[in-house]
Amino acid sequence: MKITEVRTILVSKGSFPWVMVELRTDAGLTGLGEGTLESRPETLAAAIRETGRALIGQDPADIERLFRQLYHPPFWRGGPVLMSAIAALDQALWDINAQALGVPVWRLLGGRTRERVRAYATGVGGPVRSPEELAERVRETVARGFTAFKIDPWLMAGGGAPPPWPDAALHRKAVAFVQAAREAAGWDIDILIEYHGWFAPAKAIEIAHDLAPLRPLFLEEPVPPENLAALAQVTQATPVPIATGERLHTKFAVRELLERQAAAVLQSDLSHAGGFTEMRKIAAMAEASYVMMAPHNPYGPVATMANIHFDTAIPNFLIQEVLRTDPPWREELVEPPVLMQDGYFIPPERPGLGIRLNERVVREHAWVERTTD
Repeated sequence: MKITEVRTILVSKGSFPWVMVELRTDAGLTGLGEGTLESRPETLAAAIRETGRALIGQDPADIERLFRQLYHPPFWRGGPVLMSAIAALDQALWDINAQALGVPVWRLLGGRTRERVRAYATGVGGPVRSPEELAERVRETVARGFTAFKIDPWLMAGGGAPPPWPDAALHRKAVAFVQAAREAAGWDIDILIEYHGWFAPAKAIEIAHDLAPLRPLFLEEPVPPENLAALAQVTQATPVPIATGERLHTKFAVRELLERQAAAVLQSDLSHAGGFTEMRKIAAMAEASYVMMAPHNPYGPVATMANIHFDTAIPNFLIQEVLRTDPPWREELVEPPVLMQDGYFIPPERPGLGIRLNERVVREHAWVERTTD
């Protein structure tokens, strides 16, 4: 079997498109992957096409060799654009191979370690202007079956990104939003808090101590990602588990984070960190450091399904992100749709990723690439 074509697909869903790829073969099998990169969709699509040329004529069964061929030979390597392109192509390679063998991807990743995959909702359904409005949205989210959700109390409290050292008034408002969420959700629902890497270490530590009585599951990206020593400082001084890693794109970057014991939860991204091939190594490194995996995934249904396969197979899985505020036609984009039951995904039994694109929906919501300013 040989790869004969690389097709990029951009589907518009708002401010940025989902960026997907199909790898077609001379055996009639087509592999699907997603590498959506919010701020650089057209750059990513070009990178997928350019990088994917190296796969034409290759046997898709040689996944490890092909990954190394895509990653290692260039002098300039790594970074979000290249690693997202490789991630999308890698997912498609695994999809093809699992289809060829008649098994779901999670079988090739080592088999099932759980019967279902717990999900959390990122966002609670649109902008929120008051703690009372947040409480109502939280109750709606729980009523939809979610057992966990993530909020950004700083955006709610201030209407925009806070400074690295927010003043006391903004601090109190943000804590009030979390308090309202906890009272609405009760104590059996997990709350995750988004920091977006905004804060100075000392302020991140102070905030964590104030939020600790509300028992968040974790605090995400308390400081910017470039300084792992600062992140370790926060982690070691904070009573709440720290999660990070969505902006670390290789096992090499993750190695330093783990060596510094800078997080309790790793949020590496299957669409940005090299796909299944790199992510399974990252997960194994995390397991050896007693760190849990909660993969980052505010993307489309292809990425979500890929994550379901990954989460099914790894032993140190904690919880899976899924975006709540997507358009109503999201589930129509792939066939069959990716469905959730009582806050959990059920691992599919169909070969490969177990989904294909609905070409009607692709056409109806096609992203028009911008060629001029």
